[in-house]
Amino acid sequence: MSFRGRLTYAFFFFGAIFLIFPILVFYHQVKASMSQTLDDALRSVARAELASAFDSPDEEPHIHESSSPLLLSLDSGLHELAWILNPQGKVVAKTGDLKEQEILDLRDQLPNPSSEGSFVTVSMQGSSYRLLVARLSHRGGDYLEVFGLSREPLLERLNSLKKQAGSMFLGALLLLLLAARRLSVRLTEPLTSLATELEGLDPAAQKALSLRTMPSDRELKVLYNSVNSVLKRLDYVLEAQKHFVSDTSHEIRAPLTNLRLALEVCLRKERSAQDYREVLEVCEQEVSRLVHLAERLLTLSRLDSDQLAFSIQDTDLVRLVNDAVELVGERLEQRKLAIRLTSPSEVVLQCDPGAVRQIVDNLLENSLRYAPEGSTVAICLESHQEEVVFSIENGGSQLSAEQVERVFERFFRGDESRQRETGGAGLGLSIVKGLVGAHKGKVGVERLDGDRIRFWFSLPR
Repeated sequence: MSFRGRLTYAFFFFGAIFLIFPILVFYHQVKASMSQTLDDALRSVARAELASAFDSPDEEPHIHESSSPLLLSLDSGLHELAWILNPQGKVVAKTGDLKEQEILDLRDQLPNPSSEGSFVTVSMQGSSYRLLVARLSHRGGDYLEVFGLSREPLLERLNSLKKQAGSMFLGALLLLLLAARRLSVRLTEPLTSLATELEGLDPAAQKALSLRTMPSDRELKVLYNSVNSVLKRLDYVLEAQKHFVSDTSHEIRAPLTNLRLALEVCLRKERSAQDYREVLEVCEQEVSRLVHLAERLLTLSRLDSDQLAFSIQDTDLVRLVNDAVELVGERLEQRKLAIRLTSPSEVVLQCDPGAVRQIVDNLLENSLRYAPEGSTVAICLESHQEEVVFSIENGGSQLSAEQVERVFERFFRGDESRQRETGGAGLGLSIVKGLVGAHKGKVGVERLDGDRIRFWFSLPR
């Protein structure tokens, strides 16, 4: 069932409940009112009959056969009956249409009358009757006088009322169904418009994916903004995917082109062993470059799919950083760079030592690549109660504020020409961000005064 159908059903269901409730209340009020009217009429008739039961000259109990004026004014269809039982339980008076056996058969159903009389409903002569049982004292004896009125006119009126109420209820249900359908269509129309607009979005034809029609409802405005936010992220993902494919193709094409050119030059004519060796060295460099690129792409792919396995163990981060610095000692001498390391004597953290070493190596490689010759690279390792923070700072950065926000994107290069000269595919910082995130840590970059830049990451204890 569609959302619009469920909404229609909900409106119809609750509307029917609220519709039937007043109808039932009205019916029961009418029924109670008619029953009360019948009881009041029966009580009035009984009072008159009780007062005249022994008014004959011989003082024998008797029943008036004619209907009272009160009953005639209420309804000509009300049938009246009555009988009197003496203290011995014998029928001493009755209306002419009653049989004595019928009266005797009802004795067990009659209640013990109270001072004002007691009511009971019985079935007699195939019809329903309302009886009033009253006690009458005469010459020291307790007589039992029973008065009855047929309930058939009341039941007929109630049945007629039921039919009329049922017909009105069915008609109201039909109108309610139409109203619920119309209301659900009206309420879901903004959602349908949003869905239609979403279906019409074409990433291939539109430069930026976004909804244009702002709904008027406050809740739908929240949905509109949320959908546009998702579309904006989708735009970013699609754009990043395009750049990723383009940059990957470019990075792979460059070493492959160099390989092909080297081989073509080598095969044009016979060459000496030294020439062949030089060509093989070029090929080995380009193949190593391809292998390094493939390894980094594989690392990113495993990070994206959460399939990179980690070996968590106690790791001394101070020793890990010192080992990474010692490994680049030759490069420091070649470019006359210095490293200023500030750290505690020992910082032990539970992490994957290989992954953290890769993070430190990538950040150190990035800083050395851009550091001006003869400058100092500052490394700081801080140990706090809840986290450990590593930072590395170098000069010579020409990154703008916009570029700083993109340094962790894949294949991003702040200076394309310098990056080509120094090598690298622009994947190192993306790997740093992925590995830090996999350790539930944080990573960031800051621009400092004097064209200096500071990269940092923190790992929770």
